[in-house]
Amino acid sequence: MEKIKKIISSVGGFFSKVLCLDKPAKALFIFTVVTGIFWVLQAALFQNILPLDAVEAIVWGRQLQLGQMKSPPLSGYLAYAAFWLSGGQDWSLYLLDQLTVCCGIFFVYKLGREFFDEFAAATGAMLIFFLIYYMPPALKFCSHSTQYAFMPAMVYFFYRAYKYNRWCDWIGMAIFSVLAVLGKYSAVQLLLALVILMIFTADGRKCFASIKPYVAGIVFLALLAPHIVWLFQHDFLPIVHLDERTALKIAWYEPLQTLAIFLYPYLTLAVLYLAAALPWKDRERKSSDPAILKFIIPVSVIPPLIYLILAFSGHSTVDQWFSYLCSFTGIVAVLLCPFKCDGKIFRRIAGAAWLYFLLLLVITVIDVTNKPRFKIHVDKQDIIAAFEDFRTMPDGKKLPIEVIYGDRYIAGVLDIYHPEHPRCCAADDICSWQLYRDRAYANGLLLVDVEGKYREFLGIPADVKITTREYKIKFHSQNGRTKETKVKFAYIAPGIVGDK
Repeated sequence: MEKIKKIISSVGGFFSKVLCLDKPAKALFIFTVVTGIFWVLQAALFQNILPLDAVEAIVWGRQLQLGQMKSPPLSGYLAYAAFWLSGGQDWSLYLLDQLTVCCGIFFVYKLGREFFDEFAAATGAMLIFFLIYYMPPALKFCSHSTQYAFMPAMVYFFYRAYKYNRWCDWIGMAIFSVLAVLGKYSAVQLLLALVILMIFTADGRKCFASIKPYVAGIVFLALLAPHIVWLFQHDFLPIVHLDERTALKIAWYEPLQTLAIFLYPYLTLAVLYLAAALPWKDRERKSSDPAILKFIIPVSVIPPLIYLILAFSGHSTVDQWFSYLCSFTGIVAVLLCPFKCDGKIFRRIAGAAWLYFLLLLVITVIDVTNKPRFKIHVDKQDIIAAFEDFRTMPDGKKLPIEVIYGDRYIAGVLDIYHPEHPRCCAADDICSWQLYRDRAYANGLLLVDVEGKYREFLGIPADVKITTREYKIKFHSQNGRTKETKVKFAYIAPGIVGDK
């Protein structure tokens, strides 16, 4: 038995040294970078095509608009820039997603260092890797990804501005606030929490006596002004879309489900921390600084609480909306748990995080290589081949299709992967349609899997007959069986769509 203990101790010491578990900042950096690389490699090796949200983001970015029907524009800009710089390689979107996570973790750690020593700050950052939101298959680049990066940066600079009242921090806070809002409007919920902090805390009220927060507000509004003008020009379409989304009818149990999602990160991370502190009788007790609690609790609780209030008032919410609001829950767990965070607790949390990562890596590789999914395993060339077959006429000539309207995934895949890049317009996407309407009228367009109301939206007369052709597209995972899906194409000739 003694020999086994020595072997275990020796192995543990080796991994502790390799993973730098006695140097918390370095250990956190190694974990974030190494796991990020593996997640990028996994997606690049086992996925044949980008998922829907990434495809949609690239399509938006290529349009270079100041806003979109469903979202502000920043995620599209970043996605298209990464895709273009890589020469159209899928791995660029997987890498971009991991870079947003790395950026967010860095600022969570930096914020933690304002409150704690290195061990506690690194523990607060490491804990959030146990949340499903930070591990595949949840990870995919979209507007949510921008919030993983910019919300922690926004709060970090605000805290420093709130505490030290320095120009660099107020301007940094303004810049990252703009980036967060342009990534997703939910950043406004966080801004609301920060305003409440300034109004209802003594340190916050002191800031109002300085000119610096007002200048930061002017910088914020000036940088956001082009998008605000766009919103007025487009009747606040993204806000209307969000209002329609929350207006959907919900089942009686959904508010309770939302409550569980609200509590999930706090309870999960608190239990993990308390488990790492065992045996409790040997642990040094601590009391949390009330000033820190007055800051971090509103920042962590108010934004997701808004969704909870919406749910209990009968509005629909989306589970994933809570994901990018969980950045500070690790810090909250470290603050509220009654035991001081030391090197032993950090090493246990970090060791458990590595084991959790390895377990997830094995499970997700088995899953992605055995369970066929269309938006993961389909060969993009098969979609392009179906498109080419449809547009090729009996005499060998090809229909000049420049605009594709309908299913946002198929249309988006053709937009970003086809050499001619026919422009994608998702069904009922007014913003994209305004860009491409004249082109569709002059040269015709392709309909993809469109049913129902497209005639009214596109302005197609009722007496115009639409003939569709169906294609079966097969796909399979590396070890899974072959499946197939059906895609319907139809062509609308020039001059039929819209008004001259």
